[in-house]
Amino acid sequence: MVSPIDRILVAFTPIHIGNNIWSIAVAMDQDVISGPINRNTRDNLIFTGFVFLIFFVLGELYYRTQKKRDKLLISEATLNIINKQLHLEIGQRKKIEENLQNSLKSRRRR
Repeated sequence: MVSPIDRILVAFTPIHIGNNIWSIAVAMDQDVISGPINRNTRDNLIFTGFVFLIFFVLGELYYRTQKKRDKLLISEATLNIINKQLHLEIGQRKKIEENLQNSLKSRRRR
């Protein structure tokens, strides 16, 4: 069992007043000191948790936007490749059509 005297905190410091040295001593119950310290610890933990939560949410939002951006860039690159392939194919078909038209014209002339 803890006796009441064990739960008292005492602090003292020397001070200079003129040429004399005095000591100031303060005695307080431990609960008077520990209450604000516990509240401060609790508030700091809540604040730290809140900051971590904000960083997590911001990181998640950044990750999702980057992921969407990357998907859009991949889609854009894929569409550009398909578009180029289609233009090449159209060019090849036009050349084939021109060759066919020229061969038909040359056959009609004969």
